[in-house]
Amino acid sequence: MDWTQSKVLFISPQFTTYQRQSIEFKDLPFELWEIRKYSNNTIVMNQHRSTSQESVHTIMPTDDRLDQVKKEIIIYTEDYHLEKGSPATIELYQEIKARVLDMGEFDMNPTKFYIGFKLHKKVVTDIELQKKQLRMRINLKKGQLEDPNQMFEDVSEKGHWGLGDYEAKINTDPDVDYLMSMIRQSFKYYSEG
Repeated sequence: MDWTQSKVLFISPQFTTYQRQSIEFKDLPFELWEIRKYSNNTIVMNQHRSTSQESVHTIMPTDDRLDQVKKEIIIYTEDYHLEKGSPATIELYQEIKARVLDMGEFDMNPTKFYIGFKLHKKVVTDIELQKKQLRMRINLKKGQLEDPNQMFEDVSEKGHWGLGDYEAKINTDPDVDYLMSMIRQSFKYYSEG
């Protein structure tokens, strides 16, 4: 079990002000979700989100136990992944990221190995930054991606990070318009589903 990727979800009909304030730090591995059930048996869940960019580490006193816990709990961020890239791959990543975020209401989800772009809680695509290239996965099952230029490889029978059965190794001079047409297929699949 990789505990660095663990997160605790608290689900309740309501939270106190103190409880809502507890998530006002960017690097805590827990979330607060309010759940409501209406008379027509509809259930709605709303996540309380932090509006702060302050780190909990700036206000906590230091002691040996706390330092040990800090070493075990790692919150992965976009900056963590950018450190793995080169100026060329970072520039390409930023261009792709901007175009993906322009498509819809995405949430970025940095994990230990990649940055996922989620739509309605489903990862549409994920990107792994490397020095010489980007590795990008499209979250579609084998046979669902129309890729006439064969940019993406079928990795359904191979071990790989990320979600989906398609992966491309993208150099620093790809056809970004074609690449976006591949991502749009996954976007369309998850926005309609």
